[in-house]
Amino acid sequence: NMPIGVIRFNSETFEPEWFNPFIDMIFKGNDKVINRDDIKKILKNASDDQYITLGKQKYVAELDSDKNLIYLIDATKEVAFKSEFNDSRAVIGAISVDNYDDATDLITDSGRTAINSFIASFLEEFADKYGVYLRRINSSRHYFFCDYRILEKMINDKFSVLKEFRELSSQKEIPLTLSVGVAYGWNDFPVIGKVALNNLELAQVRGGDQVVLRENTPQARPVYFGGNSESRTQKSRTRARAISTALRTIIAEAEDVFIVGHRFTDMDALGA
Repeated sequence: NMPIGVIRFNSETFEPEWFNPFIDMIFKGNDKVINRDDIKKILKNASDDQYITLGKQKYVAELDSDKNLIYLIDATKEVAFKSEFNDSRAVIGAISVDNYDDATDLITDSGRTAINSFIASFLEEFADKYGVYLRRINSSRHYFFCDYRILEKMINDKFSVLKEFRELSSQKEIPLTLSVGVAYGWNDFPVIGKVALNNLELAQVRGGDQVVLRENTPQARPVYFGGNSESRTQKSRTRARAISTALRTIIAEAEDVFIVGHRFTDMDALGA
């Protein structure tokens, strides 16, 4: 009557030699009888520290090599709890409209209003589609807030928002794209927000029209989406500041930094 499945198997043929009633319940519930292929699958997953899926249930396998015994422990609730826990991680995204100042610098007020309306309506549709909370800071800067469950949908869609915005802008003959910095993690919202802004600056430095995503952990590496269009980002003091900030962040997070000098001094070496 133990709620733990026990299997004894032949170490050479992997055929089952004996199993307790709980194992019989597991496999009969899936309309099958345990065989050598099942045991091989269980042993492989046990060696990889992976959960085993049998029907609708998840199990952890523990192996006693000396006695050729496998213990199957129901971990369905544990897996569901871990999934819910991970899905509830906080997400902060920073959205910037690339080249907004250049696109609106020499146009009429009505033209600028039309562009602002286009940006606002597009991002509102994006927020409605995924169910995120969108906060407008100004015409070219927005933030969104959600949990990891929603972020995962965006990842699965490969952040299609980039392509959709770029294509609609092109149809309107407006040279606009989006740069997005996204960060996620646990509870420490000020730090998550700071990581999101650093990711946004990195996206802009890389030419815009892309998403930079990174978890709020010291060992996490950024993940990039987009960046397929030709860079239209203009040189400016803002861009120079963004590059220096991104470079400082990369150096601070690197394990090793190598400084290579010049044998003969040139302007690059002098400037450095």
